[in-house]
Amino acid sequence: MSDYNEYEYTVAQKPEGKWKRRRFLMILGYVVFGLLFFFGFFALKLYPLMALVILAEWILVFFTWRYVSVEYKFYTASGKISFICIYGGRTKKTVLEMSVKDFESITPVSDASVLISDKGKYARVNIFVSSESSPDIYCGVYKNSDGVDCAVCFEATQKLLKIMKYYNPATVIGQTRF
Repeated sequence: MSDYNEYEYTVAQKPEGKWKRRRFLMILGYVVFGLLFFFGFFALKLYPLMALVILAEWILVFFTWRYVSVEYKFYTASGKISFICIYGGRTKKTVLEMSVKDFESITPVSDASVLISDKGKYARVNIFVSSESSPDIYCGVYKNSDGVDCAVCFEATQKLLKIMKYYNPATVIGQTRF
């Protein structure tokens, strides 16, 4: 039982799909902000303040880039699993925390985009995967406090699956890379 006390695993979101688009738009926003800042002071003939554009850009990047640099952490302890988003390696937000036994099923998924497009089947789909084409995606189906079916997709390791199988026999253990 000591093997099943605690386990944590972290995956980084790869810049693809909507995350690549968000990063591009963020960089475009930085460029536009810098140009507006620079030419705004130029138009007002506040030439010495134009040097502050570098400081303003650094502050803007420091406080916003973390939202396109995301990691997902899965933490299990005493039969509970927590799904945590880590923004920029600093800010942590627990998105979902529940008991493993509350899952109706935990099964491998070949493609997470199928769950995203199937909005009618689940009221909410949380996705915690580095890439939608990852071979280690598992989907846990559960009912929320209102009794509505919800799903959570995550990247699993063999150890995480063994822990989940221990607490929930509805877990299907398949082949994973780690």
